[in-house]
Amino acid sequence: MNNEQAVESVTALREMSQDATQAPAVLFSYTPEKLADLAAKSVELTSAATPDEYKAIVKAIAPLRAVRVAIEKERKDKKAAILESGRTLDSKANALQLLISPEETRLRDLKVAEDDRAAAVEAARLEALRERVFAIGHMNADELAALEIGDEFGELQYDAEQTKQAREAELARDATVEAERQRMADQQAELDAEAARLAAMQAEQDRKAAAQDAEAQAERDKIAAEAQAARDKIAAERAESERVDRERKAAEQAVIDEAHAKAQAQIDSDRKAAANALAELESEKREACEKIAAQQAEIDATNLRAKLEKEATAKAEKDAADKVQREADMEAERVRLMPERESIAEWTLFMYKAIASAPDIDDVILREELNICGVICTDAVDKLRKAVNA
Repeated sequence: MNNEQAVESVTALREMSQDATQAPAVLFSYTPEKLADLAAKSVELTSAATPDEYKAIVKAIAPLRAVRVAIEKERKDKKAAILESGRTLDSKANALQLLISPEETRLRDLKVAEDDRAAAVEAARLEALRERVFAIGHMNADELAALEIGDEFGELQYDAEQTKQAREAELARDATVEAERQRMADQQAELDAEAARLAAMQAEQDRKAAAQDAEAQAERDKIAAEAQAARDKIAAERAESERVDRERKAAEQAVIDEAHAKAQAQIDSDRKAAANALAELESEKREACEKIAAQQAEIDATNLRAKLEKEATAKAEKDAADKVQREADMEAERVRLMPERESIAEWTLFMYKAIASAPDIDDVILREELNICGVICTDAVDKLRKAVNA
């Protein structure tokens, strides 16, 4: 030990002396003040290099060793008396505890039985409330309108209100879907009526075109008949004048060609108008079909959302019920294991007493090992007792 370490040791002893004034009692003959003074006498010895320094150090060690041995002997004597007093105290405490332990056990059994009965009653009450809340999710609109949620639902009042709101929302969605379906049906009927009207128009146009074709054919037949009559007349009168005959033929042919051209132009115009009307009808019909398909897709999406929302609500209700059941199971398990916890608590008290009553031995190594074992066992018992009280 160098000079600085010696000074630190003396300082620590003096601080211990100051702290000792706060202690409830002085157990040893040597006070921290005396020990500090004794240690201070050799602080100046910092080397043993010379024979005189070596002798001085050996001389200084002797009183320190003598005081240490005396303190150790006094410790053993006082500890033996303390241990004997502790054993006597433990024996008396055990005897006193045996006088009241049976009554405590009897009362604890009564308490546990009442706790079990109260837990069963509470579980039945909660189950009845959960069934009432579950029934709300299957009520119709009239039943929901007549239902008033109050204190009779207890701690599940909020769940009952949420279930009622969810059921009202579900019925509202169903009504909306039904109204939309009816609207789509009405719209489809209107589209079918419009399609029938367009088909009638097309039939009328086809009839008119056929009539026009018949009139044109009759006109052509008439013209042909007149031409034939003219040709017969020309043949009968050909002798009169071939020049008049050629002029008349030319005029008649011009009349025929012009009438034919007019009739053919009218037929082509009527056919073109009919084709345009048919194309427009097909376009309107295609647009109507596309609109119906889009509306049907929207209805399917609405139905899917309603189904998902209903499944989410059912899952939330099930999760809440499972949570309540888990909490009830945990409480029942805690009550069931209470005797085991109390048994372990009593065993820890026994271990504390066993550690405190460890034998006093002179062998330094064995005493250190015994002290270490006591510390380890005490820590382990402390952890076990904390676990029991958790």
